[in-house]
Amino acid sequence: MLTTLYKITTSLIAASLITSAQANQITVNFSATYTAATCTISAPASVSFNQGTHAQGVYSSDIQGEAIQQPFTLQFSDCNNISGVSALPSILVAGTVVTLNGEQLFSDNTGKSGEAIGYGVRLSTAGNSFFNTAENLAANNILSAPPGTRVENLNNQQLNMKAVLTCGQQDCADMTDRRGGELTARVIFRLRYE
Repeated sequence: MLTTLYKITTSLIAASLITSAQANQITVNFSATYTAATCTISAPASVSFNQGTHAQGVYSSDIQGEAIQQPFTLQFSDCNNISGVSALPSILVAGTVVTLNGEQLFSDNTGKSGEAIGYGVRLSTAGNSFFNTAENLAANNILSAPPGTRVENLNNQQLNMKAVLTCGQQDCADMTDRRGGELTARVIFRLRYE
């Protein structure tokens, strides 16, 4: 009889442990602090070609080569790298790209009433000691940095850019497939680190 009682007691203890384990839950929250390179990039909210002699509008006959252009500057601030890993910066440039007369340009115009047709914006930079030259950012959407450049080197630096109003690889005065109106081209500059 002692053997039977021992088996019953052992079974009751095991059943008690199972019930207790099901009723008792533990939640574990995992967290980590990820350290990475950081940098803030800023630019003017808008760049207008309607300045100076073109304040009232731009004539197609004036748009030859790079005659109608506006400079602007990308500025960098709060750039540091506490990750311990080298971080080569680059800038991705995104926007709606159209091909006009064999050249890729930025333009959001779709042909709606009041929109200019046959015009676009070419973005370029001569580069500096932190970024390479880029002739047409609509065709090649990345501003690369030379080897050895680090995110922390960009702090309080700037990059001069140039926006050119154009019809592509042909003077606008020679084109028949164009229409006057308002031109809009939205471009996003996104700083990344590798």
